[in-house]
Amino acid sequence: MPKIDKVFAIQCYGPSGTTLLHSLMDEHPEIISMPLLYPIPIYYLWDEYLDGKDKTPELIKKTIKENLPVLFDPNNSGGDPSLLRMGENEDKIIKVDQENFFLNLNSYFSNKREITRKDFLLGVYIAYNKCYERDLDKIKYLCFPLHDQPKKHVEYLKYDFNDVKILHIIRNPVKSVASIIKHINSNQQKFSLFKSLIHSAVSNIILELREHWEEKNYRVYGKTPYQEDDSKVQSRYIRLEDIHLNREKVIKKITHWLNIKNNPILSRSTFMGLLWHNRTESIKVSGTSKKIVSQNQNKYINIIDEFRLKLLCRNELEYFNYYKFNFLDKFNTCFILPILIFLPFKCDFSFTRLKYRLNAMQRNYSNKEFPVHLQVFNKENQNFGHFLAMFEWVLLNYVNNTLQENELVKYKDKKYFNFTDAGVFIFTFPFFIIRLILNYFSFRVMLLKIWTKLIFLKEDICLISLK
Repeated sequence: MPKIDKVFAIQCYGPSGTTLLHSLMDEHPEIISMPLLYPIPIYYLWDEYLDGKDKTPELIKKTIKENLPVLFDPNNSGGDPSLLRMGENEDKIIKVDQENFFLNLNSYFSNKREITRKDFLLGVYIAYNKCYERDLDKIKYLCFPLHDQPKKHVEYLKYDFNDVKILHIIRNPVKSVASIIKHINSNQQKFSLFKSLIHSAVSNIILELREHWEEKNYRVYGKTPYQEDDSKVQSRYIRLEDIHLNREKVIKKITHWLNIKNNPILSRSTFMGLLWHNRTESIKVSGTSKKIVSQNQNKYINIIDEFRLKLLCRNELEYFNYYKFNFLDKFNTCFILPILIFLPFKCDFSFTRLKYRLNAMQRNYSNKEFPVHLQVFNKENQNFGHFLAMFEWVLLNYVNNTLQENELVKYKDKKYFNFTDAGVFIFTFPFFIIRLILNYFSFRVMLLKIWTKLIFLKEDICLISLK
């Protein structure tokens, strides 16, 4: 096994095709990767369960089994239904045998005096790939899905490896906004149920704030680099549209940048060598396709939405060479946009969203436990706790009393509800109306701030194109 001291990290700008590029690199003989976003929890697990502790094989095995069950079954949290229909005939499943995986992992760790953070990361990658009998002799790069992970994880990569190349996949920002709306609306288990779809999407693309998952917002680095280039880290960008329409040219740029051999295998979209047919929420294609970039977004945004989003995304559209604003566009930005932003957006009237919210207000997604942050109240008064927990979820985004993601993924609408469920619904509904009003006005305040910056400030993005 050669020494792996280089990382090829792929960063998203909203839903921008990072998984597609990841899949194209999957079989390259000089790159080791894993399916979809499987590696994302690895650094989190290190920080929470292993750092500073005696990293025995038993502790590592327990940590992985309890927190990365997706390695052994793609139905678990972090997986995707598309991994259940892999291969030419869509009859293969991406998964590995637990016993075999841990045998490979222990074999990798056997000659390590002390297991470091880098060892843990590489160990998981290598053990998983060996389950698929992958030839690892020529590996140079570890393919890592950054996918909006915090800046701290880039610092980990920089510390653990000698060469880190970060490739941002950029997409037309207007289409990215619509795609985020689709993504959130297709995955109600995300902790964003009572947040505004359009607010979360615009905030992510224009302000680089991720609001649609966590209770608190955090900074993402989609259109701007995590850090300035130095002797260890380089950041570049390519456009998703160019990947689909000029794949060979783009792949040649990437292989040249990485200093690896171009290979015909880079035309195949695979995970672990099995043909991949795209995420289930997206158009069913394998690999690059004009259908992806030419699809319309009218299910989630209408023509007026698209017009005002184009004006709001002026900096991004011009910086990434999607569109050059003319005099009329600038006039509309100055004088028409501040009027149009007060109109509702099409996605504000999503029936799917309303259905999930009504289900939530009947405690369908509750773990039925007394909320930890309400222990000041009498714990025996469970019903009162459920009322307060739902109130906090609706207005304050607290999710302590919500089922874990892997349970929510499996959740099916129940066919009954009891008096407590009905009571919680009646109690919560007025606060739901208040939340809708707050969503409307908070989003307009955000849009007015964006509009003000468009008029008076020029944003400096500073992300360099891959030549």
